[in-house]
Amino acid sequence: MGKAEPTPHRFRRKVTGQGSSSGASEQSCDSASSSHAPSPLCAPSAVDNLMDSGSSPPDLTPHLPRDPPTNNGLRGAQADLTEVDTDMSTSLVKANGVAVVDPDLHADLHDPEHLRLSSCLPDELSELPRSEITPLCSNASLALSACRVQTDHSSLLVIFIANTSDSAARQFALQVTSEELEVSRVSDEEEEVEGHSVAVCQYSLVPTRPSVHMELAGVASYQLPDGEPQTTRFSYTLSLTNFIRPLTVSTEQYGRLWLAFSNDTKQNLKLLSESPDPLRATLHLLRDKLQLHIVDIIASEGIVACQLLQGQPCLMHCRINAGCLAVWLRSSLPELPDCLLYHCQRALAEH
Repeated sequence: MGKAEPTPHRFRRKVTGQGSSSGASEQSCDSASSSHAPSPLCAPSAVDNLMDSGSSPPDLTPHLPRDPPTNNGLRGAQADLTEVDTDMSTSLVKANGVAVVDPDLHADLHDPEHLRLSSCLPDELSELPRSEITPLCSNASLALSACRVQTDHSSLLVIFIANTSDSAARQFALQVTSEELEVSRVSDEEEEVEGHSVAVCQYSLVPTRPSVHMELAGVASYQLPDGEPQTTRFSYTLSLTNFIRPLTVSTEQYGRLWLAFSNDTKQNLKLLSESPDPLRATLHLLRDKLQLHIVDIIASEGIVACQLLQGQPCLMHCRINAGCLAVWLRSSLPELPDCLLYHCQRALAEH
């Protein structure tokens, strides 16, 4: 990759220039070597000929991490999030932070248990997009489930502790840890979960380093009045896309950031060539699936920006190349370009 010019320049629009034809889609995306015309989006800026590094990006697919199995239903950033029905009636009584749910609530609905737990969501979270509520672990007394709630600036893990017994679970303690995430409890501690009630715990999750998938481990301990101390363990898998947010910047800001970053990766991706505007359709799909911001599209090139929750940016320059989408990703974090590239490939492969 060529070195950047010593003085920053601004992106400038080029009045003329035609987009590449989608008719080249019959060519293989694995054969990527080609000569590159001057970039209408970037030339003659400091990122002139962004994709011209002498050869096209190598195929990185065999080196990307495999997608581990998960039973959490957390796939992608938007597809796994559902808007909660805010008109759903709830008949519950809250005391000391514990939601006591009528066991017959929603008994006539198709999935009463899901609705029973949904009704226990705190009011401030009930209207936010969230993932499905999925089981974590259970025994004869307790059943733990979880969902992820998304805001513009945070990702929350909500854990539901349902006591299915007649006795209170006393000395209750819940510990959640992760090697890839900073886990912070944002709700009050629950020392007791009454019989036939549901307690709700909230945790704020912040990635400490990018990874394609991130694991949480949890331990719940408690004691029933007439029994021995009990312990139950669980794990939970999250995707990097759960922590990606759009980064709204101008083309000038994008250019300055591009020059400041040195960690990059390149790859040819699938292009939605069946669309009348393949580049725009492909970028819009990635935007919707991964929560990216499209900074600009001109002719056969586009620039895209996103960031992790804590504000670490990742930039992507895209152009149509031989019927494929040639992408070049740059970030201040060494792992982020490859991780985001993996999820771009996945989103396009699932389309």
